[in-house]
Amino acid sequence: MSEMSDFRENYIKQLEKEAEKALKDNEKIILDFIRFAASKNIELTTQDFRYTQISGIFVESHDILLN
Repeated sequence: MSEMSDFRENYIKQLEKEAEKALKDNEKIILDFIRFAASKNIELTTQDFRYTQISGIFVESHDILLN
């Protein structure tokens, strides 16, 4: 592998670790939101939540804003 490929691979791994940590650190808030959504008849799971450095934690669910 080239040096740039190694750098890219390590960078992607670091981003994945950061995302995993952010979701774990905010698990209580995520679970509270899932319960709130359920009270509005919106089914969510922890798998619906994502993290990016730019946006932070967000939920991906079809038509969630319409519900």
